[in-house]
Amino acid sequence: MFENFHGLIIKGKCFQDEADLKFFDTNHHRFCLIYGKNGSGKSTISQAFNAIKFDKSVFNINKILDENNQEIQITQEQKKKIFVFNEKYIDEKIKLKDNGLDTIILLGEAVDIDNKLQKLQKIYDSKIKRKDKYEKILTGYENDQNTDNPKKYENQIVEILKDKFADREKEILGRQRKDLHNKTIEFAKNIMKNYATQTSKDILQNDFDQKLSEYQSVRSEVNFENPIQLLDITDINNLLLYQVKQKPLNQEQMQIKEIIENDEISRNIMKSDKELCPYCFQKLTNEYKKEILNILENIFNKDIQNHKNELEIKKTQIENLLDDLKIVSQMDILDNELFNNINSQIKKYQEHAVLKINKKINSVFVSISLDENFNDIINDINANLQQLEQKRQKFQAQKLTANELKSELERLNSQIAFYEINQDFNDYEEKLKYKEYLEYKNNHNDARLNFIKKLLSRLNSQKEQANIAQNKINQHLKYIFFKDDRLQLSYLDEQKQYMLQINGNSVKAKDISNGERNAIALSYFFTEIFSNENELDIYKNPKFIVIDDPISSFDFENKVGVMSFLNYQIQNIINGCKNSKIIVLTHDLMSMFDLQKIGKTIFNKYKNFSQFELKNNVLENFGENYNYSEYKTLLNKIYNYAKNSQQSDNSTNIGNDMRKLLEAFGTFNYQCGIEKIATDETITSKLSPTQKTYFSNLMYRLVLHGESHMEDKTKILDFTSYISETEKQNTAKDILSLLYLLHDTHLKKYLHKEQIKSIEEWVKSCNIY
Repeated sequence: MFENFHGLIIKGKCFQDEADLKFFDTNHHRFCLIYGKNGSGKSTISQAFNAIKFDKSVFNINKILDENNQEIQITQEQKKKIFVFNEKYIDEKIKLKDNGLDTIILLGEAVDIDNKLQKLQKIYDSKIKRKDKYEKILTGYENDQNTDNPKKYENQIVEILKDKFADREKEILGRQRKDLHNKTIEFAKNIMKNYATQTSKDILQNDFDQKLSEYQSVRSEVNFENPIQLLDITDINNLLLYQVKQKPLNQEQMQIKEIIENDEISRNIMKSDKELCPYCFQKLTNEYKKEILNILENIFNKDIQNHKNELEIKKTQIENLLDDLKIVSQMDILDNELFNNINSQIKKYQEHAVLKINKKINSVFVSISLDENFNDIINDINANLQQLEQKRQKFQAQKLTANELKSELERLNSQIAFYEINQDFNDYEEKLKYKEYLEYKNNHNDARLNFIKKLLSRLNSQKEQANIAQNKINQHLKYIFFKDDRLQLSYLDEQKQYMLQINGNSVKAKDISNGERNAIALSYFFTEIFSNENELDIYKNPKFIVIDDPISSFDFENKVGVMSFLNYQIQNIINGCKNSKIIVLTHDLMSMFDLQKIGKTIFNKYKNFSQFELKNNVLENFGENYNYSEYKTLLNKIYNYAKNSQQSDNSTNIGNDMRKLLEAFGTFNYQCGIEKIATDETITSKLSPTQKTYFSNLMYRLVLHGESHMEDKTKILDFTSYISETEKQNTAKDILSLLYLLHDTHLKKYLHKEQIKSIEEWVKSCNIY
């Protein structure tokens, strides 16, 4: 999968100009070491691979190249298998929090979730404060007398309308009424919307008073919309004069007629379903009934009945004549005398007409005439009706004027009210608008609070479910520190969190050193990259791993454990899959040499892995012929200090420089660390027993002295902080003496003759022969 990954072309950040970095010379090169001083661009290289993994455009140019310097298109599957360990990884994946006397540790996804939780919690807290502010203000609106409460002004508006507006309204209506306008704020809104005016209130009031006086003189609650009809007797005359034609009857029909006319029962029997006649007990057959009914139909024909019906209808109309004429009782206000005369005349007309109609009903074959003076009566009635109609028309004309005055008065009343409520209404709208704004903001704030609550709940749930391979991380930490409980994670089930302990004891976050924090990060890193793989196959799948400064900030005695852990993981990854590749970058020269030994151990042949020094944005060959300029600088630095500590300005870090020198010397010459230089029998074979004892104690002091006095574990251990300048100067002389005794030729190649002479004198003065 990664066999064709050879190099990187990059531009951006530390690489101002385009840089072509080739990490692997051939396909079988799978392990690359890069040494570079701080600021050389090592971290930028790790960031470049991180940007490729997560598709981030933070560089002007950032491409992976094959052995022919052609860009490789990285698949999503390949990106998933790229893993980068650097300072950014530590910051994003490791978080320590105090929880009383304990330290809660968050790893991986839980860190991201916790960061989101913290941001959300801050937003939530600010929303709660805002909610309290809104609700405190809104609570004040419960008091109707609060000058910020629109209800205060609403009540004042309603009272004005109920008082002044209603009084004028009653004057217009002329009496108390139950159907007065309902004086509400909605009614006030209608006034403000439809009756705003520029005319002064005084002019409006004068106009109102004048028109009210006019209106009161003409107003009336009654209304006569329908014109009065004149009396027409044409229909009555025609009905009375009409004669129903009598059909000729034979003798038998005459007899039946006489019987039927005088015996209602007989008529009914003929029409019924009876089988026997109640008088003669003759059987009544259907043929007989039919014959009799035919005779009856001839005697009593339909014209007679129809004529009688018309007469009855006309009689009913005459009895209700006032309604037909559109005369109502309230018309007495038009002209009481005239109204009474008409009523009297109509009653006489009704009596006479009804009498004639009844007579006609009983004599349908006879023509009947009205009395000779009846036409005169009708003419008098119609003359009076015409007078009444004229008075009605005049009244309705006045009524129209009154209605117009009433409408004008109602308009003037509303316009006057506009002035009366204007200020209160403006205050009402202003306060209402602000209250509604507060309610909107409060409701919006509540909605956001509810949304954030759900998010917090969801994130807390995710945080609780963010499992980590606790046992595997603890195994890694045990490997690094060579101790079970030196640094370990414990799970607090009741809190659903992981707690960090040192030597089995609780510890506060501020007391965790950077080295310890980085050890956890490195342990988590090698747990995370195998998180989705079968335990038996974790090293068999191809991976591309970039590790930037894995030894940074570690105490001297823990560097060995970290390097051993790296040795274990690197060997397994490289040997487990032929397509896996690893790049390790470091600014520490001693670490470079240790990593170099790891490379040699894995590949046996030195040429099977790459090693470079990053200088001036170029990868230069490191190799075994590296000039060790830093090592030479250390030698001269310690020599100068041993020669004259008073003139040296390097006394602060001289202890660590001594360790670095010994570490480099052991690595160059014996492939061992400080602790073995004076204890390995093969190395110390040239020393006398007394010398072995003396220098063994010296190494013990250098390696272990000062651990119990450590004040700040975030700093590199420096035992010389607790001894005098003279003692430090003597220690520097002893170290150079030891190196000379073990390998005088080695020192003679690095130092001048005068320096060697001084060291030979220091060797003699040790008095340990």
